[in-house]
Amino acid sequence: YQRRVRGNRMPRNASVGSAAAVEGLQLIVLVESEDEDNVVFPLADKNHVSLLPVANVPLLAHQLRSFHIIGFVEAVVVCEEGAKKAVHEVIKTYLPGMQVNVVCVKPGANSVEMLSAARPHVNVACDMVVVGSDTITDCAMHEMIDLHRLRGAAVTMLAIPRMLPATTSGGKTADAVVTDLVGLDSSMHWGSIRDADQAQQRLLYLASAQELDDVCTIRTSMLTHCPSIRVHLNLVDANIYIFAHWVFEVLDNPDRHFASIKNDLVTYLVRHQHRSSLQGIPDAASKTWEDYMKVQDMSTKLLSMNCSSKNKPKNDVVQCYALVPGEGFGFRLDSMTSYMEMNKYVTHERSSGSNKWFPLGNHECPFRSGGYHSGAQGEADPPQPRNRKMFDADTLVGEKCDIQERSTIKRSVIGRGCKIGTGVKIQNCVLMENVVIEDGVKLEASVICSDTVVGAGSSLTRCRIGYGEQVAIKSEMRDEVYPLLEM
Repeated sequence: YQRRVRGNRMPRNASVGSAAAVEGLQLIVLVESEDEDNVVFPLADKNHVSLLPVANVPLLAHQLRSFHIIGFVEAVVVCEEGAKKAVHEVIKTYLPGMQVNVVCVKPGANSVEMLSAARPHVNVACDMVVVGSDTITDCAMHEMIDLHRLRGAAVTMLAIPRMLPATTSGGKTADAVVTDLVGLDSSMHWGSIRDADQAQQRLLYLASAQELDDVCTIRTSMLTHCPSIRVHLNLVDANIYIFAHWVFEVLDNPDRHFASIKNDLVTYLVRHQHRSSLQGIPDAASKTWEDYMKVQDMSTKLLSMNCSSKNKPKNDVVQCYALVPGEGFGFRLDSMTSYMEMNKYVTHERSSGSNKWFPLGNHECPFRSGGYHSGAQGEADPPQPRNRKMFDADTLVGEKCDIQERSTIKRSVIGRGCKIGTGVKIQNCVLMENVVIEDGVKLEASVICSDTVVGAGSSLTRCRIGYGEQVAIKSEMRDEVYPLLEM
């Protein structure tokens, strides 16, 4: 099922598959400012989560590119006024061929308010792809779009398997943290998403573990139609949704207050499945369903398929689906561990030459290119091959860095303009821009924010150091956050 309204103009070199994938869809990306519960403090203290670097590229740029490569050339980005300049800079630097309309909202706006702000800038007849601020993935987004169209869904979400390993404490393995409860229809075996009779990825229940009470409530009518529901604890809501065009009208309901896209809007639609009454659902939903059924009937006749009454679609106006990809990478930036894993994975993929991510810059991977450009060199100067052994294949180094001899950097990301002294050892770390690491420093599994100086002889393990901080010489720090979070 595919609408005729064009939500995106296709580039000339786009494939037929790309053109079909984005027809009638408009992309909305939300740049939210809040770091809920300060899970990545102090990284988001002076920077929006969407603008944090992942493998030396802003998270927002990765998000936009993942949709650009499947055919999207237009997008609406919603952010606060304070982030507008940085968002424009990201688009200009990394995606100059994409037409992006930046819409500003008041500080502290919730996700539904940000979505509503994009409403005047999208075609009312187009379905919406809504991307949250903290997600990065290389899953095949066109499969999610195919599922949404195939089923005429009200909302289709991406549910990614939790990729983080279970944490360890005192030598014992602890259970992985459960963040979402995702209930899916298990009455039929999942098949190809292009097989209408087998694609039973129906979303029947969704709740955040943090907001769930001891009781899990499911309506009787839901159980009558879908008696077999499997609740998954190892799936994570990827914060990427495709909404039917009429969902904007749901937000106009004066009897409902929506603050969160996930916890309010999506759950509202999920609960309105398999109801005899469509109260609270706009008339446009029924009209869309009628159009969808006409297309299905025409397809059945053209293909000369004899559908039994059991397989004929019911009058199911509100349908919600979840795509669980069989392969691919996906993370929510909901912890420091996930941020480090994001950098580790994307760094490896970029250095390996994967076409799913931004290509490497000149000598950005010194191990593969034979050296790096120091700050004293020009852009056209050759690399310094004598420094190749200082790095491994999973280390990236930004432009205009100055790295002295007898230092080793393994499985790390070094931002633009960093200065690293003699005899420094860096492993599994992320250094943002213009960081100074003095002689003899040892860093392991730490994140150092921009414009920070780490004094000579210091040793930092699993630490987070904020923006513009000064770490005294010969400091010994382990599992520390600096500066301290003010309560």
